[in-house]
Amino acid sequence: MKPVMTILPPGRISGCLLEGEVVNTAEIQRLARYIREYQDRFDPLFGRAGTRRWAREYMGGLLMDMERKNCWQIAEARKIPAQNLKSLQHFLYGSPWDWKPVLAEMGRMVDEHLGSDDGIVVVDESGVRRWGEKSVGIARQYIGRLGKVDNGQVGVYLAYACEQGQAFLDARLFVPEAWFEDPRRCREAGIPDDAIFRTKPELAAAMVESARARGVRARWVTADEVYGDAPEFLDVVDAVGWWYVAEVQTTVEVWPVRPKTLPPSPRGAIGRPRKKPRLARDSDRSAPVAVLGGRLAEKDWRRIAVAQGPEGRRVYDFAFLRVVEKRGGLPGRDAWLMVRRSLDQTPEIKHYLSNAPRNVDLERMAAVGSERWRVDGAIKEAKGQTGLAESEGRNWKHWHHHTTLSMLAHAFLTCARVSWAQTYSPPLGAPDPETRRLGKKGAAA
Repeated sequence: MKPVMTILPPGRISGCLLEGEVVNTAEIQRLARYIREYQDRFDPLFGRAGTRRWAREYMGGLLMDMERKNCWQIAEARKIPAQNLKSLQHFLYGSPWDWKPVLAEMGRMVDEHLGSDDGIVVVDESGVRRWGEKSVGIARQYIGRLGKVDNGQVGVYLAYACEQGQAFLDARLFVPEAWFEDPRRCREAGIPDDAIFRTKPELAAAMVESARARGVRARWVTADEVYGDAPEFLDVVDAVGWWYVAEVQTTVEVWPVRPKTLPPSPRGAIGRPRKKPRLARDSDRSAPVAVLGGRLAEKDWRRIAVAQGPEGRRVYDFAFLRVVEKRGGLPGRDAWLMVRRSLDQTPEIKHYLSNAPRNVDLERMAAVGSERWRVDGAIKEAKGQTGLAESEGRNWKHWHHHTTLSMLAHAFLTCARVSWAQTYSPPLGAPDPETRRLGKKGAAA
């Protein structure tokens, strides 16, 4: 039989797309058509024929079953001649291909396979420990995987989540502010001259705007308190017409009822005219969300079983209050305060704000707020399956090129699995002894 794919390697298909019983001529031909469509879709975005070739080689390596997935190991696994290794390295470090159109097309592909009008967009960050001082964006910062501050790089990720799975939509490298105080360091790392410092919430907001502009179908955005505590992020989500369910710190203040405000006053006999409204002296005071949650009676709680998680079905107690958000010391939009209480002997309490309308399905909102694990699942899948954490380059292009290709490989696996759903649909990280047996025979030539 002639080889059916050039982007996937011989041997085991990472992600367990196929297993012994379903591998037959019809299935191989179906997969071949899917691969050709996939290649035809993305090939033009890499420009010249040589660049397209290296994109296929690198993607093929990312989809192989091997311990490490950096440039050296991929070259060895793909049997790339030593004299061509520099060309593969240049494809990552210095090639001018633009990753943004690739990400845009990836987002459209994810939307086609997973998208729905009630879909969930999830924001999260992920860090990788690094040594030295020259890798772009490196600094002592919190690395979630380690659970502590360490030397490393951090990316902010946007993912799509639904019952069928999760896949990436976008990613941005977080570059700490101290980097921009050293122009020479930025130049050496290849950071564009027009780049400016952006906080993690600002990066996330830009990705939300971009996803919305691309036509990604969704209704919800969920994120942790890094983003929930940033009004500018929440305001962007609201502006694009999506509903956020964002965790916030216990100290975030809201009003239980809308406070009285006074309009800007004209110039009087003394002082300058006021340009902004102000709170009336007899207006109600705002209160931390933890204080409002602490006033709840037991009858205010309802037990809700939310979606299946990595450790099985999850059940929590929820309470819901209508509140008014605080913006610059003044009342903002009407919102929901959702309080989630675990069923442990010592309950864990979490607080969320949402701009969903008054008549929203509260159980659906509770489920959305509990779906943030899915982006963590996508990150873990990509790190384990498609080498997301294996980038070893120091410069701006390398981080974005490798990260884009890793996310694209992960999206391919997820979308292919969805396409195979009527025939075979194992989870991406599942134990696969049968697939290992298949791999020895050759899942793909």
